[in-house]
Amino acid sequence: MVDHEKPDIWVSDMLGGGKLHISMTVYPVTDFGTLKRRKEKYVLSEHGQKLSSGQNKYSCGEPLEEDEKPRKIFGRYIDQKVRKPIPEVFCVGAFFFVSQKVADLLGQFDLGGTQFSPIEIYETDQVERIAGDYYFLDLGCYKKTFVPEKSLKGFRQFNTKTPDRWNMGYLFEDFKIAVAASSAEGADLWQDPRFTDAVFMSSGLENRLKQTGFSSKIDRYRCLVVDDAETGESVA
Repeated sequence: MVDHEKPDIWVSDMLGGGKLHISMTVYPVTDFGTLKRRKEKYVLSEHGQKLSSGQNKYSCGEPLEEDEKPRKIFGRYIDQKVRKPIPEVFCVGAFFFVSQKVADLLGQFDLGGTQFSPIEIYETDQVERIAGDYYFLDLGCYKKTFVPEKSLKGFRQFNTKTPDRWNMGYLFEDFKIAVAASSAEGADLWQDPRFTDAVFMSSGLENRLKQTGFSSKIDRYRCLVVDDAETGESVA
């Protein structure tokens, strides 16, 4: 049941869920050799190691260094052309990308420190460029939002060495992930560094996504909003 005296806050697994992933890569062949369908072990170059580090930090809600951000993406398999059209929203590895249309929509909201970094998309040969304006969604707003002790399901501990960090789980329903009411203040799109793979959004942004049809592409769930001002304190 919705409590109309409290703000609506939504959570999405858009960074960790498989629904938005497409068969592309952020690594050029110079990072680890020719890509094939069969899994092989590669030793990443220094550039590749930076991108790998960036993906880990991105999903965990940590700021990226400039050389950890993707600038280009490529078709993944040498025997396969990139499927077109390129989606309006999609993931490659842990990174999240959006079209110009979605960037324009998101830009109407308060995104805090989040920025749109232009990217180039290439065919599998890594030479032929695919037309279109796309951006890496460089998330840059962080708030202490997640309230684990009041959450009901849909989360799990990150690992035994970090008891104060969690992953978003797989069995999702509305009103299962508890969040602090005060975290609705400020930016409309943000991460909690303690809650890996999750992105939170305001009701205004969620409504706009629904009106424009993009909500069907991004799984999101209404949170259980609780009174806990301390948890909602910004950690940006």
